[in-house]
Amino acid sequence: MIEDKLLKRSVKDNFDITNLAAYAFAKDMNQFPNLKKRTVRITQYQGNQKLDTAIFDVRGRMGIINGFKNIVANVMNRVPYKENYSDGKRKDIPIFPEIAIRELIANELVHQDFTVEGMSPTVEIFSNKLVFTNPGSPLIPTERFLDVPPISRNNDLADLMEKFHIVESRGTGIDKVVNALENNGLPSLDIKVPTSTSTVITIKSAKSFKDMSITERTNSIYWNACLRYVEDKQISNKSLRDTFKLQSRDSSLVSKAVNNAIEAKKIKIYDPNVGRKFSKYIPFWGKNVTDN
Repeated sequence: MIEDKLLKRSVKDNFDITNLAAYAFAKDMNQFPNLKKRTVRITQYQGNQKLDTAIFDVRGRMGIINGFKNIVANVMNRVPYKENYSDGKRKDIPIFPEIAIRELIANELVHQDFTVEGMSPTVEIFSNKLVFTNPGSPLIPTERFLDVPPISRNNDLADLMEKFHIVESRGTGIDKVVNALENNGLPSLDIKVPTSTSTVITIKSAKSFKDMSITERTNSIYWNACLRYVEDKQISNKSLRDTFKLQSRDSSLVSKAVNNAIEAKKIKIYDPNVGRKFSKYIPFWGKNVTDN
């Protein structure tokens, strides 16, 4: 436990628990008021904006490892659900996939900046979206979250969360989020760094590709391109139609969305020598056939 920095020696061969141990394993965070401010705060609003009444507002009472399953369960119990009768029986299905929520909560805990005062990791639940905010700006560009190995400012916390299988050192969290959102027909995640003291990730409720805004389509195409690129694949008009459950007649819609993503410098053509009809695309940072 000393090696894990959970205990430190004090006088007369006694031991004191460290802030890391308390933050991770405390049964009652009220005994550690300074650390309690850094537990996850979950707020549910009645509508689609913060001006609406908050009908649930709770901060975690246990250490983040002890209480991680409860944190996820608290969010899942409050997200909107939809009815499904596909097998003849009614099932209530959450409109946001649990794996995406789990990974984004773990992400905001392990990557928070403890030097930023007056903030804590938060999950805000609206009727049409979830917003995850953590103190501190990211150490890598937001557009490279999926392919660049994670860099943590809290290595001891990251190591501890990995030992308890909450995070992975391989950095597959965002991959899982992007994949889960696609599989559930949701727009891709939206990542913003509004100030140097916070990072905000938003996931939105289901919306068909046709109903997405230009920005939502561009982001969805970009993250799909990233997901395929790390698998040594490229995207195409057909692969995008398959991903977003579109028909052949929607080919022109996809082509226009691809052109918008190229103009936004989110993706680029993989092989400029191939005719547009058979073109494939990769993220802007990837290597195409003409790159050295």
